[in-house]
Amino acid sequence: MPELDLIHPGPNAGIFEFNEETHDFGVVPEGNPVECDFHFKNTGKEPITIKEAHASCGCTIPTYPKEPIAPGNSADVHVVFNTKGRLGVIKKEITITSNAKQQPMTLHIAGEVKEMH
Repeated sequence: MPELDLIHPGPNAGIFEFNEETHDFGVVPEGNPVECDFHFKNTGKEPITIKEAHASCGCTIPTYPKEPIAPGNSADVHVVFNTKGRLGVIKKEITITSNAKQQPMTLHIAGEVKEMH
């Protein structure tokens, strides 16, 4: 199997089309994890293979499909944010490395963690 060209995708490379690139959790209580799905469709001409999804903080854990996403198909990048000990405004990034045209693809989560009594 040829190595994925992650730096120079070809003219027919897959294209991420996300429903949203930023998810705002709003105000959430400190202590419990919150999660969201970033839903996307491959609108390009070749399959998208995600090599890695890396969060800007260990408190944020992304999971992503390990199988290629064929043109016209959809999938999700699932993100869990651990609010424990994270009081205040949050802004985190999830960077996706793949063979898609968008290099890298960056998703964002935001919100505010408050102590609830």
